Amino acid sequence: MGIVHAGKSCSPEQIERGYLHGFSIDFTSLADLQTYLDHPQHKAFGGRLLNSTAGGIDGVLVFDLPLSA
Repeated sequence: MGIVHAGKSCSPEQIERGYLHGFSIDFTSLADLQTYLDHPQHKAFGGRLLNSTAGGIDGVLVFDLPLSA
């Protein structure tokens, strides 16, 4: 369904703007992305993530980027 990459920033530019950790998930299709978004475990994790960030939703950045092969 998707490949997950996660970790703490080690950027030499140090322009993370307060975002020290990140993750990305590579989906093979938009249908797979939608399945992930609708899944109860994703929704539960999202709630826990928002509760643990500084500022709730303001402490999260979501960016969906379509990639071509």
